[in-house]
Parts: sequence; structure tokens; C-alpha cells
Amino acid sequence: MFPINVALQGVLDESLKTTVDRARFVLEASGGAVRGFEIFATPQFVFSEHDLVREDLFALCREYPATTLHVYRGDHPEAEYLDRFLGVADDFLDQGVALRGSVFHPGDITDISGLEPLARKGLFVAAEVLGSDADQGVRPEEFNALFAAYSWLSMTLDTAHIMETHARGGPDLTAFARRFAPRVRQVHVSWSGNLYDPSRMEDDFDTNHCLLTLAPEPYPGLREALNLLDHPVITIEGVIPGSDYGKTLLNKETTLLGGLLKELAPGDSPI
Repeated sequence: MFPINVALQGVLDESLKTTVDRARFVLEASGGAVRGFEIFATPQFVFSEHDLVREDLFALCREYPATTLHVYRGDHPEAEYLDRFLGVADDFLDQGVALRGSVFHPGDITDISGLEPLARKGLFVAAEVLGSDADQGVRPEEFNALFAAYSWLSMTLDTAHIMETHARGGPDLTAFARRFAPRVRQVHVSWSGNLYDPSRMEDDFDTNHCLLTLAPEPYPGLREALNLLDHPVITIEGVIPGSDYGKTLLNKETTLLGGLLKELAPGDSPI
């Protein structure tokens, strides 16, 4: 089974004020076709919003088997952030949410061992492959070193980021999947580039993650890469614009990915 979840940080409808609002938007848009959410665990979320929405959020997440947390501390002190983040993750588990794991950007977290308590609870802790403008987490050699240092660490492949680095001479998605298949627990799926009508976007729109349904051609090597992997969580990370237009696009995206995953695992429901 390839469970599909949706990165809530990509839902741009400005009328949606909380994580719960965005999750409900996703469920309505996809017709219930997704199996969970990726929650962007910014300092604002872990220190304040989580406490405000936790009951409603847990009620939603308990219904689905593929929730993930995206670590993002920004400029907040790392030790304080990680302590609170681990408490939030424990809260999800204590409340019966099927939390699969978490993903972080190499460089955003300097003391990676601070995330090991999640791995000891059976969750994946995945370092994300980043794009060519990142200082860390770009080259395969970096991940070789990370995995040698942390035997419990996993990987999140990001198709848009890998597309960027491949365009500059780096390995493509299939090469990453073949090299690190045993470590890959999640794939962030999107197309690199802004392919939206600007009039459809909310204020301050700026992203390099586009839904595949708007891409000029099928993502190169996606089918081949996924066929090498052991049923990771598939996270739709392309930006979802607001209103009915965004709902239509997300519905198309879940249909597109669901069809592809069904072909890879005949007889098994991807969603």
C-alpha cells in the first residue's frame, strides 16, 4: 500500500486560519481519497496553535493512518524547539493518532540525535533531499555520511528538489531511489517551478512546489523510482491555491497519483 497524505503547508486559501481548517479543506477537495496529512510543525504550531486546535485535530487525524510531522524550527532555539516538538509528537501518539514519522531539513536541525526518541518509538525520522540552493542535504555523499552516523535515520525524497539539482548535473530521482531505497520512507511529490496563474494565488505567493496536474509533462522517472521503493508515504506537496479552483486541482492530483500507485500495486488500494 502507498498511503497518500497532503502537506497542509501548501494549502494557500487565506480564509483557512488553522491547521484544522486546512485539513478539512483537503478532505472535502479530495473526496476522502487521502489517508492523512503532513503537518508543518513551525514554532508557532508547536508552541501555541497545537494547544488551541489539538482536540479537533486529533478527532480528524484518528480517522486516517498516514499522518506525518514536518520539523521546521526556523530561528527558534533548537533545544527548546525540539523539546516541545517531541512533546507534541507524544501527544499525537497518546491520543491514538497513527503518526508515521517526521521529516526535517538537514541544516535546520544541527543536533540530529535530538530526534532519536521518535525513532525509538517506531516512527521514521527522515532527512529530506534538498534543492540546489541549500547549503546541506543536496549530494548523495552527504546522506552516506548521515546514515553512517545515525543508523536509525531515514530519507525523504523530494521530487521538486531533485529535479532542480538534476538540472545542474546531479543525480535524478531514479538514481536517488536506487541508491537509498532501504532508507526511503517518504516521497514529497511535486514539480519544480511556479506554473500557476498568478491571479489565482493568495498574497505573497512564492513557491517552487507545483502540483503535477499542472506540469507540462509527466514527472520524469517517478514511476520507475516508486517501483524501487517499499511503499513509502506519498506526500502531495504541490501548492494548492484557494477556493474551488484549488479543490479542483487537488482532486485531479489525488486521482492522478492514485491511478499511478494502483498500477504499481495491482489489487492493492493506494489510498
